[in-house]
Amino acid sequence: MGRWIADTLHAERGGKAGRALILGLTFKENVPDLRNSRSFDLVERLSELGYDVDVADPLADAAELQAIHGLQLTESDGEAYDLVVGAVGHQAYRDLAPDRLNSWVKDGGTLADIKGIWRGLTLDPSIRRWSL
Repeated sequence: MGRWIADTLHAERGGKAGRALILGLTFKENVPDLRNSRSFDLVERLSELGYDVDVADPLADAAELQAIHGLQLTESDGEAYDLVVGAVGHQAYRDLAPDRLNSWVKDGGTLADIKGIWRGLTLDPSIRRWSL
């Protein structure tokens, strides 16, 4: 499913790669377990499509993530991305203020809300929204 989502998002963006931020890597919301997570399929496929992918997860163990998947957690402080994907519905992501979420997406960028955690948020109209 992660590969299909990546391919669909890439097509939605007109086949243009860019910088991507994946929010959530654990197996399910509000737990730190990385085993069996499908988020890594999404990260891998976006990388194959030419995206520069950053990953974030407030519950994931950074050392485990590096050792098993070769990935480093990023702290999104002021950087804007062409594509931001809400992959795991952690409470920390559900509680994000609209202005914080807006700041992570470039003008004309895409916010992919896989888990439907931001359906009720009013965001900048320049942001393209995508959900399952």
